Amino acid sequence: MRDHRLERFSRPRDPVTRLTGDEVGPGLDLRGLRRAAADWYIKNLMGTTATMADGRVVRFNRTGQRETVWAKGETLLRGVPAIRSIIERGEVVADYPGDRPHVRRNLVIAAPVEIAGHRHELAVTVQETVNGRLQYDFTFDTGERPAGGSQPKLATGPGSPGYLQIEGNPGGQLNLVPRQDIDKPRADPKALIADLQARLKALGIADKVRLRLAAAIRNGTAEGAYEHERRLISVVMAAPPQVKA
Repeated sequence: MRDHRLERFSRPRDPVTRLTGDEVGPGLDLRGLRRAAADWYIKNLMGTTATMADGRVVRFNRTGQRETVWAKGETLLRGVPAIRSIIERGEVVADYPGDRPHVRRNLVIAAPVEIAGHRHELAVTVQETVNGRLQYDFTFDTGERPAGGSQPKLATGPGSPGYLQIEGNPGGQLNLVPRQDIDKPRADPKALIADLQARLKALGIADKVRLRLAAAIRNGTAEGAYEHERRLISVVMAAPPQVKA
């Protein structure tokens, strides 16, 4: 029987769209950029639909807007105007069962996007629910393809508590974003730390930071912690109920 090891497929060559990077607003700090991206989504996507290459229709709603911009870094926020193009012209790279009663399946649609002259591999998560298909999240495409219809590893979408979104940008900055919806561990610790280390290596920063996986963090931060003096990033797998994020 074949296991669910990840396979790497070839990617499309041409970006599905080219953005200047200022579509949601120029000269903004991260907080202002997040607000501007949320406003752009509401004005341009909310209440509308996009049609996938195979004819399936995807709707945009408030949940998608919230998940799309929450805790995202600059690259993804400036890439929000590309979401429609990714859905309409991208490739379905993952299709796996939902983990909630109202979610039947999750689709991950990926495509290259050019932002301010730089190419980025981006992905949109779509949930097939009892009420139709809804755009749910927006993240990076790692290029890894799960065999056998399993859920992609390190995806920032439904069913991925305890995982991190790791974002690098042309300026060499690193953005580690812990998820709020941490529940209980669903991954083998050794496999998870190996995956995270591989992501750091791919970003070229494995020799600049150290990564330690913790069972829980009780210093007032539920999701994770960064110790500047030690240059150590700690990632929580299970947050105790009494600690509020």
